[in-house]
Amino acid sequence: MDRFCPAWYLYYPRTPKKGVNMNIKDRQLAMHYLKNVTSSEYEPDDTDMFFHHLSRHSTDLFGFNLRDLINSGEKRVSANEKAEFLINLLNGKLCRNSLLAEDALYERVSNIFDVRKSDFDTDITNPDFDKNFTIICDTFDLPNDSRILLQFLVFIKKNSQLRRLLCCFNDGISNDFMDDINADFVSAICKIPSEKVKEIMSQTGVLAESGI
Repeated sequence: MDRFCPAWYLYYPRTPKKGVNMNIKDRQLAMHYLKNVTSSEYEPDDTDMFFHHLSRHSTDLFGFNLRDLINSGEKRVSANEKAEFLINLLNGKLCRNSLLAEDALYERVSNIFDVRKSDFDTDITNPDFDKNFTIICDTFDLPNDSRILLQFLVFIKKNSQLRRLLCCFNDGISNDFMDDINADFVSAICKIPSEKVKEIMSQTGVLAESGI
């Protein structure tokens, strides 16, 4: 597939400085993409690194600190337990294992998580989710698949936290070009057929032809 560096990358605002908290919209977008990738065939290349990055932003995402959860009490958490806990958590399920063995701790974390749980079900493709983005897409009369893909491409450039998390699944996502491997990975994240991703991102695709 042709290598394509979109023009919007040059002009989109730079990633917020390290340490800036996610706003509600960023959180809902991140949860959407993380849920998709953890529901796919992809697994983290390094579960510990994935947990490290996720725990740094877990308070923003889930309302509680994953690292504090690991460090509370005398716990030895296996890699398999950790991976299972993370995947369930990112799919909107709070599973009970050695991390949440104590009743009081489980109840406290469960109450916090329930408040954020609705974020996992937010439809980010709804035109009302980001009206400014919708206006841009309407201006260029972009088809639905192109809108979904563009929304991801913009957000992955804007949000370095999510970018680091996704690099734990596919390090190729860290480059600035779309190749075949990235296209398959993005296909899983965006729930768009891989061939459609390649078509949209080609030099003759709808984004390039629209000058985006």
